Amino acid sequence: MTFPPKKVRFEQFIEKLRNHKPVTNRNDAVTMMKELMKEVEDHHQLPTNDHIKRMTVYYLDAGVGWKNLESDPCYWVDHFMKHRTLVYNSGRIVIEYVKGSVVLDKPGG
Repeated sequence: MTFPPKKVRFEQFIEKLRNHKPVTNRNDAVTMMKELMKEVEDHHQLPTNDHIKRMTVYYLDAGVGWKNLESDPCYWVDHFMKHRTLVYNSGRIVIEYVKGSVVLDKPGG
């Protein structure tokens, strides 16, 4: 089965995130991102056990990649070192390219 490229699915995720109502704290922001990413990947029927093809967002307490958890913001850099996601205590989410521009700056509620 052929799936849309990750770039296309990531853009769909960003659009869903942009259109979702703001949240008011860091944990809800991460949960929202995780749920929206899962929606995108499930929509395209990516196998749930294929961690190479399937994109995911990890919970803060998963011990996978999140840095500065004691600070505001905390952040995560994807495995390919392409995007950095910053999550603020207020629920604000900033996703940026590691080498420059901002992809999304969603204020908290």
